[in-house]
Amino acid sequence: MLASLLRKRLAAAAGPLSRQTLGVLCQFSISQNAGSTAVEVCTTGYSFTTATGRVAKYGIFWGKNDPRNVIREMPGKTHVAAMLMALIDAVRVARKDESLDKLVIYTDFNCPPGFQSKLQSYAARDFHSLSGLKMKNADLLKDLYESTKDMNSPWNAHDF
Repeated sequence: MLASLLRKRLAAAAGPLSRQTLGVLCQFSISQNAGSTAVEVCTTGYSFTTATGRVAKYGIFWGKNDPRNVIREMPGKTHVAAMLMALIDAVRVARKDESLDKLVIYTDFNCPPGFQSKLQSYAARDFHSLSGLKMKNADLLKDLYESTKDMNSPWNAHDF
């Protein structure tokens, strides 16, 4: 709820999402348990329209003052594309840091139950719908599938 309110305000102002704001949004999701071995990350994405067209942005928050925290812009894309790209980037960073097996993703992407397993059936159809049309964001869905097909980490849909 807080994230959607903030995205609406940011969209209205067409202002940038800052790392500090992303940290405030995500601090409630990231565990403060010092004994935890989980690597937790929080992702979000949103879009808005400016005088020059649609702009999408996404953020990835690994923890306070973590150098891996990012805010990125995707001109001409939708909020769904931004949310998918945030997931993809988070998985890529975790893979590079060799923490993929301990990764827990918190996202405000409203993925349906079993979305991770549904990606496999989408891949089997080469990211075409049952009617035969190419799915929206097929390239990002394919990238997400390829990035996550060997991981057992949970994604937790969360309206932070």
